[in-house]
Amino acid sequence: MLPFFAPAIKVDFFITSDCPICRRYSPEMNRIVREFPKAKFRMVYSQPGITANVAKQHQKEFNILAPFLLDPKGVEASRAGAKVVPTAVVYVGSKLVYRGRIDDAYGSDFKWRKPKSPDLRNAIKAALSGQAPKVKETTPIGCTLSFSL
Repeated sequence: MLPFFAPAIKVDFFITSDCPICRRYSPEMNRIVREFPKAKFRMVYSQPGITANVAKQHQKEFNILAPFLLDPKGVEASRAGAKVVPTAVVYVGSKLVYRGRIDDAYGSDFKWRKPKSPDLRNAIKAALSGQAPKVKETTPIGCTLSFSL
């Protein structure tokens, strides 16, 4: 009998080092990384002119646990459909199954609050259990990405 190999669950956090909402979400992103050790995480710095030194400093300042990828031209962000940071994207293998906000702790009409809808956590739990997330896309609130591709 052949062993069953489940596809890898990957989560990309599209962020910038200078967005205040990304900075505010850093502890929550770390909690999610710790909570789901079976998923592979990375921080995708999608900002023009980002350098490895700036990303390393940001990672150190906020104790970010996930490795990073530099996306100074927005190629990865464009591929994933991320237009605002922070945006979380969940992949099962190479298939995108969730794109959107981390949770509803911050919105355009309210300040920071305790989240009621843990959208990203729900998507990761579903993916890890072999199910499609019930919610496949949400609208992230944050800083707009601007690239000239």
